[in-house]
This record gives sequence, structure tokens and C-alpha cells, in this order.
Amino acid sequence: MLRRLSLWLGAAAVTLAVLFVSVLIYKLIHAEPDTPEQVDCRLLDRHELANTGADVRLFHCRRGEKNNWEGLELWLYEANQEPSQRLVSAPLDACFQARVDRRDQLTLLHTVSRGELGISRSSVVYQGDAQGPYTLSIQTERVTDCSAELHHPFER
Repeated sequence: MLRRLSLWLGAAAVTLAVLFVSVLIYKLIHAEPDTPEQVDCRLLDRHELANTGADVRLFHCRRGEKNNWEGLELWLYEANQEPSQRLVSAPLDACFQARVDRRDQLTLLHTVSRGELGISRSSVVYQGDAQGPYTLSIQTERVTDCSAELHHPFER
């Protein structure tokens, strides 16, 4: 009985150790993109999220060793004005418009296939002003016509 219990506890300890090491390795090697200020990016537009102190900014960026990728990137800046995370990346030829419906809803209108949009996740939690954290949901909507309206990055 004691031997069986010690084997069970040993197996549990090994499992927990493997999980801990896996999480540690993931945190150490998890690649985060360089912020727009660190690479060749130009600010195109900015939209403040209502009453949160945070904003969403659209950049035209060139990335890679020889600037071999060029496209649009949408970044969330928290209330402290530090870039929190990249929300979306899209090829430069994509007709692209971000519409902030409310402080918690971002709709992306685009003409490219959904596979060409690099969306980090469907919702993000960000730190706003002193009132605490907020959630921003991201939706996509494909349109067939690249009309003049889609050339304006933000619709208010």
C-alpha cells in the first residue's frame, strides 16, 4: 500500500515538473513581434477607445531582414501609451478598414481572404484607465467592393 502511494505521488510530481518546465520554456522562447517604434513603421491613423485611455493605431510597416514584408498592422496601445499587442496584420494590397463600434467592439472590413489576415485572437483584455481592465472583441467582415470608403482606415 505504501509503495503504491509513493509511486502515485512520484508520478504526480514528475507530471507537475514536466508541466512547469514546459511553461517555462514556452515563456522563454515565445516570440513577440517588435513594436512599431522598433521597426520601419509609419503611423496612418489612430482611434481612441471611448473613455478607456487606450487607443488602436494603424501602421504601414516593413519587416524582415531586408524589409521583405510590407503591410498594414493594427496595434492596441494601453492607457500608459505602451504598445500592448499587435491585433492584426494584413498585406499592403488589402483594402482594409477598422471600425470601432463601441469601446469593446472592433470590426475589420477587408477585401482579402480571411487567411491573409493575421489576427492574433478574437478578443483581448487590456488595461485602461484607473477603472480597470477592458475587453475588446475583434470581428471580421469580408466585402467584395474595394470602394473609396474602405481606403479610410478608421470609420467613426
